[in-house]
Amino acid sequence: MTELLFRALTMKGMREVSDDGHFVGHSNVFGVVDSYGTVFDKGCFTKTIKEHDGEFPVLWFHDPREPLCLAAHTEDDKGLRVEGHLDLSIDLGRRIRSGMVAGYIDCMSIGFRVVKDVTEDEELHFKEVGLWESSLLTRNFAATPGADVDYVRALPDLVARINAIGQGAAAAELGAAVADLRVLLDETFDRGVNGAANLPLAPLDRPWDKAKAEKRVRKLTGADDEPNAKYRRAWFWFDSEEPEEFGSYKLLFADVIDGELKAIPRAIFAVAAVLMGARGGVDIPAADKEGVKRRVERYYAKMRKEFDDDDIIPPWKRSSQIEVVHAISGALRDLGPALTITPEPSMDTSADGEPQTNAGEPGDHSLVDGLRDLAKGMREAL
Repeated sequence: MTELLFRALTMKGMREVSDDGHFVGHSNVFGVVDSYGTVFDKGCFTKTIKEHDGEFPVLWFHDPREPLCLAAHTEDDKGLRVEGHLDLSIDLGRRIRSGMVAGYIDCMSIGFRVVKDVTEDEELHFKEVGLWESSLLTRNFAATPGADVDYVRALPDLVARINAIGQGAAAAELGAAVADLRVLLDETFDRGVNGAANLPLAPLDRPWDKAKAEKRVRKLTGADDEPNAKYRRAWFWFDSEEPEEFGSYKLLFADVIDGELKAIPRAIFAVAAVLMGARGGVDIPAADKEGVKRRVERYYAKMRKEFDDDDIIPPWKRSSQIEVVHAISGALRDLGPALTITPEPSMDTSADGEPQTNAGEPGDHSLVDGLRDLAKGMREAL
């Protein structure tokens, strides 16, 4: 079975939803190159629409436990047209309608499987897809170039992981899932945070020349006159207010190798250093900087695994580890003798044969001393 995929876009005219919940929009458009370099060709939905008599569920954020209605899906010249009536008998339906009227719910997305695709001019064209559902989304989930599909794709899996806790999963798994969900939501709303999340890595020793790399990226992506969605994939940040300006893009991390865009480890190391203030730092909003750090951390994790090197750690994480060690050392120093362990008295025999109690030296078996030695070793390792 092929992978279930998602694609999202901002809809227009969604504020025109009627009092009875009737709405019309497009959950997909034809002939547009998305941030993955894929294109939906006209006619790709024809077979799946026929097989399902044109009716597909409309969900809230691709969650099958949050259905909103069954809607008629048809192809027109623009794309996949959706017309339906929200179920206003349920609270979710009423809330969604309110959000559509107010304008903060104005995006749609589809869940689908690829049946047939063809590569044309370095772009993957979907000729036939199997549609599963359309979904309504809040604003910005489809408006964040290069990020919308990644995070919308991850959301259902995270929800499933969290719900699995109620079915006997370990508490540690809940903590990990919630942490991932927090990153997901944080990054989704970092408007300028960008960059393809999972580019293949170049060799660790691959040289890095930013100026030459930018020229190659521009040529590969066809961004000769102005930046496009493919061009954005090579940068960790861009000014979302002026995406058409080359000067809006900062923190390049990818280059072209054998006709393919790849993440360059030395470039990622350079970006990490700049985020820590090297070379004067980088002038981007503080919230976006944190979002970029999280994206960089993903590549560090990927490099650790691919190059089998546990020492590949983002500089801000390494600094945090050092601070923790110092904090532990300070706390242990303050505790002092309170953690001293006095050994159980033992019975020795004196020279005259009489039993003699030996309480030992209080400092000989101090737990705090052992922990201090451990902290010292950690400092030296870092």
